[in-house]
Amino acid sequence: MNISAEEESYSLSDPLTVPELERIYHEVVLKQDFYGDSYGSEWTLEPYEDMAKMLADIIAPAKHVDVGCGKGFLVSAMRRLGIASFGVDFSEALIKQVPKEVKPYVQAVKAEDWMHSSFLRDADLITYMEVFEHLPVSVCASILRTLCDNFVLTLLITTPSYGIDDRWKLGVQVNSEMPSWQLDMAENTPFRQIVLKAGLPHHGHITHCSYRWWTEFFLFNGWVRSLELESRAAEGFRPVLAKYNWNPYILRPLPHNHLEIAIGTSSCLGAGWHEREELAGTGRWMDGHAQIYLSSDRSKMKSLHVELTTTSINVVKDFNLTAVIEELVQTPLFGFQWSAVYVTAPRRIEQRETRHCVELKLLNAAGSRQVKEIASSIFRLTLFSPSYCPSDYGLSADRRKLGLFVFNVRVES
Repeated sequence: MNISAEEESYSLSDPLTVPELERIYHEVVLKQDFYGDSYGSEWTLEPYEDMAKMLADIIAPAKHVDVGCGKGFLVSAMRRLGIASFGVDFSEALIKQVPKEVKPYVQAVKAEDWMHSSFLRDADLITYMEVFEHLPVSVCASILRTLCDNFVLTLLITTPSYGIDDRWKLGVQVNSEMPSWQLDMAENTPFRQIVLKAGLPHHGHITHCSYRWWTEFFLFNGWVRSLELESRAAEGFRPVLAKYNWNPYILRPLPHNHLEIAIGTSSCLGAGWHEREELAGTGRWMDGHAQIYLSSDRSKMKSLHVELTTTSINVVKDFNLTAVIEELVQTPLFGFQWSAVYVTAPRRIEQRETRHCVELKLLNAAGSRQVKEIASSIFRLTLFSPSYCPSDYGLSADRRKLGLFVFNVRVES
């Protein structure tokens, strides 16, 4: 973010701790009059019509609830597409500006009472558009945990995110003029300085973070970014999202104790997986580096079983497969880092055109700490080939044929 020196009413706060931001939220943000009669006067329906089209095309919900619905524009746009859509907001001033035809479908609620709204019953899509930046990190975590514990649904969140996300190719640039934000990004923590206007949090924004931090924060609180839904949305709607400066996340609950993964249908896949039309629904290709997220409270993992095949066209005859399992650890200041727990030795893949199961023995990673038996343990399994680099074998019409087709992965405890 670039703050012009000419805009004298804007400034950057001193570095703030997480408890200090909590205090600012309760003592300043909640009492600040952002939402008077003139607030949002420049808003129009068009952006929300574009967002509604994306949600209808990609997710096709039966019942949708927009939390922080403002003037109800997204609710209106979704209803025009035939979707049962509802909205809640803690600002009575904004709810009063909702168009007459939408008023029966929105309600004003206190920030702490939103979960009690009858609108949320049976919802299969909940959206938070430009809401989380107004909340302290602990409140965001509480919301995510509550949703994870009470619903099986899809969650769309848009919030300003810094750095460029590889899937969306979107994100807010951090300039060299903001060295503290650059340091926070490098340390993977929320930004400790906030933008002030006339000494108050600008637009009530108190939580700004990088795409990486938000992704791992969601994961730590039980939600994984959907590779399938985000990829489809990015292919068809990225220009729309860029036009309105929306930085989105489409999230699904991370299944607990999910130690056996059917790759073709799993919602916990990270980067590195590709579809093939003739094999759709049965598995996915990995071309040298692919990730899976696991949630488990088990402390002893013994071996990894990967059911796979590779084709005769695969010219990489010395293809080796290696795996590492890392635990997501929360550090001070709400930072996150991955800590290696288990590794495997490289295993040579020699069979072609045969579906078979490869067993990889898990070994304690050097210097790793003991895995604790706690329900919140989040793990990342990375499968990769030390001997494989896609750019070295670019003569194939489809370079994914050079990798492995994986059907299932199972962690044996």
